Amino acid sequence: LRRKDTTWLRSLRDDADQLGPWDRRAVLYASRLLPRDEMKVWVNSVAQAGNIVDKSISSLLSSHPAGH
Repeated sequence: LRRKDTTWLRSLRDDADQLGPWDRRAVLYASRLLPRDEMKVWVNSVAQAGNIVDKSISSLLSSHPAGH
């Protein structure tokens, strides 16, 4: 996260539904490095398909400014 390299994040994001719950949540949390519009679209799609923890993380990310 320190380098703000999003290449790995984008590659994992596309297959996040195949990740285990903890890995998916880590990728979800790391999505805050993406541009806000891009992050919100993906986070909202995860929230719709995920369980209550995924929805909570998605809500948290959507409510905070990008990069924070």
